[in-house]
Amino acid sequence: MHLWDRKGIVQKLKEIERKENIVIVYACELGSRAVGTASAHSDYDVRFLYLRPVEWYLSVMEKKDVLVYPLEGQEDMSGWDMIKALRLMQKSNPTLLECLNSPIRYIEHGAILEQLRRLAGMLFSPKACIHHYVKMAARNDRQAWEQDQVQVKRLIQVLRPMLACGWIERFSDMPPVPLRALTETLLGGEDIVRAEALELLEAKRAGSRTLPAVRMQSLRHYLTEQIGHYEHTIREYRAAPGGMESEVDALFRAALKEIWSLEGWT
Repeated sequence: MHLWDRKGIVQKLKEIERKENIVIVYACELGSRAVGTASAHSDYDVRFLYLRPVEWYLSVMEKKDVLVYPLEGQEDMSGWDMIKALRLMQKSNPTLLECLNSPIRYIEHGAILEQLRRLAGMLFSPKACIHHYVKMAARNDRQAWEQDQVQVKRLIQVLRPMLACGWIERFSDMPPVPLRALTETLLGGEDIVRAEALELLEAKRAGSRTLPAVRMQSLRHYLTEQIGHYEHTIREYRAAPGGMESEVDALFRAALKEIWSLEGWT
């Protein structure tokens, strides 16, 4: 039984702020709780973006731009400095984009996040994201199947990235994080595959580790085809547009000014 809840997580984030002398601009949940596949025993996976005081950035020394804090044996809380986050955004990093799209948010400075999401959309690269998701799916697919059983968690980690690719192909936009939304949108006309996908989702939520492989054969065939399709067509997708350095710099300066109430600073 987990001891953590929303109140406890926010309290822990506030403790990190005081200890590190930072302001957390955004904090959210990733992993199974955001995806909608968490069981009663699932870990928390908290990610956050933070800003340090201006003086910290006025240095020629290289400094640590990631913070990691354990949740008493559960999944770690981890945070990116805002500069690191903005650099990841320029590369259309899927983990950062999923973070910005998370349905479970603990802290959010609205104006800053509105600008972050707007710029992330303008810098979105279908090619970078599909490449990430196909590699993730192929890696987990090799480990999901064991003789007459399928590893539920591994197969979820094949299904979701492949549906994410399907969403990008159809909508040219970053996919939603929850798996059920992806399943219902993209598998609406695939009755047997959809049924197996939903069975897999419910098995994960129930805490099942394995399922008989025979019950997932249509889903397996579908995923094998999808992996092959995107591995073959990845070169056709648009790469990161690049540029917009002045807009990214302006966002960073505006965030510093807002968070630290800097009068007359530009």
